[in-house]
Amino acid sequence: MNQNNLENAYGGLLHDIGKFVQRTLEKSDLTEEELALTPFHKAGGYHTHLHSGYTSRFIQKQLKMYDQFEKEVSEHHLSASTPFAKRIVLADRIASRIDRSDEHSGKEETNKKGHFQTVRLSSVLGEVSFGKPSQEAWFPLSSLQKSQYPQTDYTFPSRKEAAQEYARLLNEMMEEMKNPSFFVHGISMDTFNRMYALLYEYATFIPASTYEGNQTYVSLFDHLKLTSAIASCLGQCEDEKHPMFYMLEFDISGIQKFIFKVTEGEESKRNIAKSLRGRSLFISLMTDYITYSYLNAFDLTQSNVLFNTGGGALLLLPHTVDFQKRIQTVSTKLLDTLYQKFHTDITFVYSVVECNQKELGTFKTEKAIILKDQLDEEKARKFQGLIQKENFFVENPQSNHICELCESVFTESPYCETCQTILNVSDFFVRNQKMYIVFDFTNQVDAKTDKEQIVRIDMGDTTLYLMNEDMYQKLPVQGLYVESINHASMGSVRYLANMVPFDRYGVMSLEKICELLPLEWGDQKLGILKMDVDNLESVFAYGLDSETRSLSKFLTLSRLIEIFFGNHLETICQLVSRQMDPHLEDTMFYINYAGGDDLVILGPAAAILYLAQAINEGLNAYTHNENITISAGIFIQKPKEPVRFGIQKAEEYLSKAKNNPGKNSITLMDTTCTFAQYDEILKDSLKYRTWIQTEKVARTNFYNMMSMLNVDRFDELARHIPILFYSLKRNVKDEKVRAEMVETISKLNAKSMEKLDQLVLTMKLAIMQTRGD
Repeated sequence: MNQNNLENAYGGLLHDIGKFVQRTLEKSDLTEEELALTPFHKAGGYHTHLHSGYTSRFIQKQLKMYDQFEKEVSEHHLSASTPFAKRIVLADRIASRIDRSDEHSGKEETNKKGHFQTVRLSSVLGEVSFGKPSQEAWFPLSSLQKSQYPQTDYTFPSRKEAAQEYARLLNEMMEEMKNPSFFVHGISMDTFNRMYALLYEYATFIPASTYEGNQTYVSLFDHLKLTSAIASCLGQCEDEKHPMFYMLEFDISGIQKFIFKVTEGEESKRNIAKSLRGRSLFISLMTDYITYSYLNAFDLTQSNVLFNTGGGALLLLPHTVDFQKRIQTVSTKLLDTLYQKFHTDITFVYSVVECNQKELGTFKTEKAIILKDQLDEEKARKFQGLIQKENFFVENPQSNHICELCESVFTESPYCETCQTILNVSDFFVRNQKMYIVFDFTNQVDAKTDKEQIVRIDMGDTTLYLMNEDMYQKLPVQGLYVESINHASMGSVRYLANMVPFDRYGVMSLEKICELLPLEWGDQKLGILKMDVDNLESVFAYGLDSETRSLSKFLTLSRLIEIFFGNHLETICQLVSRQMDPHLEDTMFYINYAGGDDLVILGPAAAILYLAQAINEGLNAYTHNENITISAGIFIQKPKEPVRFGIQKAEEYLSKAKNNPGKNSITLMDTTCTFAQYDEILKDSLKYRTWIQTEKVARTNFYNMMSMLNVDRFDELARHIPILFYSLKRNVKDEKVRAEMVETISKLNAKSMEKLDQLVLTMKLAIMQTRGD
């Protein structure tokens, strides 16, 4: 990477690190030399923006930099003289325009009060509004790995307690910096990658601004990241005095088709779940590949990734003289590479919108709408640039053997290159909780392929590597784009729920996973859960108030949703596993995919029922906002039946749930209800389950009653009611149980057929949870 571009990015990333340091102290202890880097208020006789002095202290003491770079980054609130210093100042001002107005927070008298230390990050999730209730909540100060749900009844610490909390967090980060395997001295792509990862881990729940009192929504990390991205662009803009920017959004097309492009046969059956999991992960890898290809073309760091959803991304790019030429070159190359690799299964479309610094600061809804409209138009002609290719319509086979997994590619091996790579990716993720993804655009890496330590994916003249920690440490190269998965070591950090049940032979089969559920829970069938956040595009496009909406809030909102699915989901799965079987040491859930805002989880059917409920409750507790909801589809089948069809069926059920008025619904056994209704259904099914297990109702009799209630029209039900009451009178001896069932059936009428469907669903669940008991 060009050194000037790297310095711009690194300077923006470090400029406000002093806020972290300043908040560890009850009273300022800046030296005269450090105070000289802060503005002086002549009328008041005091220094402002004291964090600038602490930025200098951090860069000197922790990064061992005592040069012009340190000086100009630290004095970003003074008059700038050099082009580099001016970029940092302007980038900070643009990023701060709405997100933070803490011009008074650095005053000495404010420092004595300690207010800026006691403020905690407000949850921007509570800011999303479509007219439903929400609550204000705050995140406790912590690292990302130790993060908790935001709290509505948060007790703010005293100044002394707050300083101690900051000091503990800073000490944790500095201990990580001492790791001899990762250096943070000097200015290189590797030092940037290291500091970027550390700040993501330790500054995500630090408020950037404290001037707004206890309502500050943007994290220090997101402010540093955005400043870094803007500074990187300013260094390449045609007109730095009146800078313009581009936002590029792309969307991968063909995701569902690609994920389910597997064929279940005798030879491939054992690899189906693995392949489905690998294909979902592979889409994320392709998203990253496209993202870093654009960044590489403009010599930018990962700071310029505004968000990445796993199937698309939004990037901030500079307004260069040759912008259109660069975009066209890299886009053509990407489309051609994807076509050569996947033919028409996977491609992507992109759109670009120009914005000035004011529009960038506020990130007006209109810009997001323009991007989305352009993307929709591009999707209608996504193959326009490829249709002239010689083999676009007909492919000449190189072999007479077809891939046993996808059955669409001719190959001499059992599996085609793509399917085999996908299986390798899935295996690697299962074997390694922590890993690295390395993107080599310059053919630097010379790594031998050892599936235990590395997976190689060739994409044209670019190579992607999945590596474990040992392998990454042996790399003799520097300056590569790197992602750390499930740990904060280098580059972009992503937490992916990576949970599968193991036994001594490795990953359990689906049959064995179903057997993890105690027999008291009934039928050992497989449950397939598909969930997705409702109206996510609308949440980002319209959810935040147009007057206070900002790009940093947008970034923080995206990150908080990602944290729930990447960090907290595994905890929910573990809790439900323990509830279903207190003696279970591991999990009973196979997380096939979880990222961005959706998930696919396999597990014992009865356990999946309660997992869906727990995830919905968890999201509610995390957002404290009825405007952010989730819907689900559950399909139940025998564990030996084709799992890909089950996942497709769960997807269909999810679509039905999302079509339910108000969404926040779940569909299973062809019945759709809201999650509020689902809670009652589960509660009643447990009650009916207890009746059957305690023999208050014979299971066969209960099944017969359910069959008579399972009708489509009320006139059919009316004919069955006398028989039902007679059966209850004759076969149910417990008076309370009989009376309750009579009352429940008596309340049904032609206007409450929805209630009837839900009653039948409740009875089906009770029957399922007692079968084989």
